[in-house]
Amino acid sequence: MFKGLNTATSGMIAQQRRQDALSHNLANMNTPGFKKDQAMLRSFPEMLTHRIENGQQGLPGAPRQASQIGSLATGVYAQEHIPLFDTGDIIETEKPHDFAIADYALAPNQIDGRAVKPAIFFAVQTRAGELEYTRNGNFTVDALGQLVTSDGSRVLDTQGNPLFIGEDGRVQATELGLVRIENPHDLIRSGSDRYRYEGDNPPGLLPPGVADGFSVRNGFIERANVDPGQTITDMMVTMRAYESNQKVIQSYDRTMELLNSIGRLG
Repeated sequence: MFKGLNTATSGMIAQQRRQDALSHNLANMNTPGFKKDQAMLRSFPEMLTHRIENGQQGLPGAPRQASQIGSLATGVYAQEHIPLFDTGDIIETEKPHDFAIADYALAPNQIDGRAVKPAIFFAVQTRAGELEYTRNGNFTVDALGQLVTSDGSRVLDTQGNPLFIGEDGRVQATELGLVRIENPHDLIRSGSDRYRYEGDNPPGLLPPGVADGFSVRNGFIERANVDPGQTITDMMVTMRAYESNQKVIQSYDRTMELLNSIGRLG
């Protein structure tokens, strides 16, 4: 079989998965606090090709020798989708239960020789009782007077308890339970705007009043960090790459059809 078939096929699959990530980003461009995914493409190990030659001076029985020709690419694959935790634009809504985290000023950490910017998240408790983190501060109040997310998950206070709204119907930003994630890439996406931590040492809630390098703004929300124009452009580039690999396969198909027709009896 032609090796190019496998290479082109892997390219089509990788571009399809990249297109899936871009489509997911575009679909969530209006989800507050959403962090776009980036499809990471990796190449399969290259193969070294050799040419088998006769022995010295072409003497009969001389051992055959292999001379290196070069390397041969064997295709690419989409390894994973990695969220990019850049802070989105913060816009004013004037709603009393909307909150946005502005953590532009957090200094990056050096992790494995590269700079990684930490991030601040709201702590929420799902209906199943699991602890998760979100940047979506578009909260509401349920029938019990608890501050909840759009899907009914309870927003936690600084002590890790459900946050109840006072008689005046308002909540202070200092009452919200926040966590600081030193390396956001340790988080696993569990929803369009939700993450969970599965490491050995989960982060604890920040003490009340601690806001070193960030602030929480009431009456604001953080928009998704998706640039629709750039995303559409990337989708078009991805589609062109997919079509290019498709044409390679079609070319191989015509070549094999031609070979099969050689010597065919009428």
